[in-house]
Amino acid sequence: MPTSKKVNCRCSIPGMATQKTITTRGLAGKTQRSGGHFFGGRSLAVAMLFLSFGLARVAAAQSNLIFDDEFPGHSLDTSKWMIETLPGHGQGTFRAESVFYKPEAISVDDHTLRIKTERIPSTDPKTGYVFPLRTGRIQTHQAFLFGKFEFRAKLPRGAGLWPAIWLRTPYGQPFNGEIDVFEGFGSHPNVIQSTLHTWSNGAETHQYCAWLMVQPTPDAQKFHLPNCTRVDQTIHLPSDLASDYHVYTMEWQPNQVTWSIDGQVYFQVQKEIPQVPMTIVLNTAFAHNWDGGSPDTTILPQSFDIKYVRVYGNPLPPK
Repeated sequence: MPTSKKVNCRCSIPGMATQKTITTRGLAGKTQRSGGHFFGGRSLAVAMLFLSFGLARVAAAQSNLIFDDEFPGHSLDTSKWMIETLPGHGQGTFRAESVFYKPEAISVDDHTLRIKTERIPSTDPKTGYVFPLRTGRIQTHQAFLFGKFEFRAKLPRGAGLWPAIWLRTPYGQPFNGEIDVFEGFGSHPNVIQSTLHTWSNGAETHQYCAWLMVQPTPDAQKFHLPNCTRVDQTIHLPSDLASDYHVYTMEWQPNQVTWSIDGQVYFQVQKEIPQVPMTIVLNTAFAHNWDGGSPDTTILPQSFDIKYVRVYGNPLPPK
């Protein structure tokens, strides 16, 4: 249970005290007290009005479901999603993706979206290059600016596999925003990385990321060293992330981004927060140097399974 803590809050509403010390007992606490100056009757009423209005707006946004896909039926709802056809990124670099993204890799059954990675050679019609693997990638038509994003997913297993759920600025606009809900490591399905990428005028300026380990991972430092300001967190779960479904949540607010798994917060960034609309991307890549080990294609096919995608917040105004 959280312990009591003191927080200094400078208020600027006329008639209110300029500084208060508030003692709370966390989410599970039952009491609160305030010290310092007390409000007068009229000022207290004004303060309570402002507080009630602010809390009502937050509660309304958090309960306002603006996007939901439970993946019913036997095919993807293309009114919500764009199924992409494109070659893997990074050709000629150390992290080249040896996949071609094709619609055939996307399927829906049993209320589950499945992104399957298989040893099926696929040719890039533009270059003639033959990629040894086929996989899938989809992106929402709808863009979002702030909100709470929830995904219930089970990761694939196998060295080289690179499942990801992330947000990016829409196609046709300057790439000035990216938030990775998570990226997985096929060789270590007990580890994910969550990242805030900061961009300015189409160029990346910084990365803030966290490694979440749900089981002891003594060799984690050996297989991948991201170029970011990183924090490591551990939340012990009974099995790895490829053995069962978990709820991955990212809350994007104007002044902070917060990541959690199964309701447990493990990362928060409060600087350089993107202020531009972004779409949701779900995909599985396969890269020879993503997780540091020798890629293992013999374990294929593997499936990245997603039970639902939900977004709470306020919809963007129509164009």
